[in-house]
Amino acid sequence: MGSSHHRVVGILVTLVVTGGLYWFVGHFALAAVTGLLWGSGLLMTLRIARQHSSHTTGDDWEDKRWTGAGTGLFTLAALVGVSLTLPISAELQLGLEFLVIGAGFVGYIAGTMAELERNAE
Repeated sequence: MGSSHHRVVGILVTLVVTGGLYWFVGHFALAAVTGLLWGSGLLMTLRIARQHSSHTTGDDWEDKRWTGAGTGLFTLAALVGVSLTLPISAELQLGLEFLVIGAGFVGYIAGTMAELERNAE
């Protein structure tokens, strides 16, 4: 799949997440930023797969530990930090969980891109 197809998929994901979250939560800024995070995170992931396919994470513990730690911690922040005990609606809680997971995902992918481009082949 070429980069123009990746852009279309990224835009589509942005629009679907934004529209769906706005319909469910009713907060446009929250929905738009969350959609932008998920769409741009997908675009960066597809770029890594296209341009740096030889730099995939290995299978042993030394390669997987940082990916697991980062993913586990931002998922913990989303699912436990934004918990049912907060005095907010269930809809807003879901929106914030999607926002936190999207921000963690983009942070991880952007850091990966920075490292790959710093050590370009």
